[in-house]
Amino acid sequence: MNRVFGKIIKIDYKDNFSVVEVNTKLGNLFAIVLEAPETAGYLKEMKSVNLMFNPTELLIFKIKDKNLLNMFDCEIIKVEKGKLLSNILLEKDGIKLESLVLTRQVDRYDLKIGDKVFCHIKPASIFFEVV
Repeated sequence: MNRVFGKIIKIDYKDNFSVVEVNTKLGNLFAIVLEAPETAGYLKEMKSVNLMFNPTELLIFKIKDKNLLNMFDCEIIKVEKGKLLSNILLEKDGIKLESLVLTRQVDRYDLKIGDKVFCHIKPASIFFEVV
């Protein structure tokens, strides 16, 4: 499980649906929460949280797509290739992340240690851990 520390800096909400912007070392990340600040005590500006997401939800790109939210650069520090799936370990500013991808993608992108890549996490794939 990937875990990134941050502080909530903005909450937009309507009914029981919130879009939360969190400042992290990876940049500002956005998450969708199916609650409103009135019903979820942790949804407060300047509240410290950990953003959590599965390795299968962290997508890797060779080219940056400036239209996507939650896209940031990383460096590959380890590649563990399996027959079907490969585990890619990444780092940015001391934060270590893990991405689980098809080995075909590793081969097609020719991913290797030291490569600079771009990572993307969908806002709906992030959940919160209160710190």
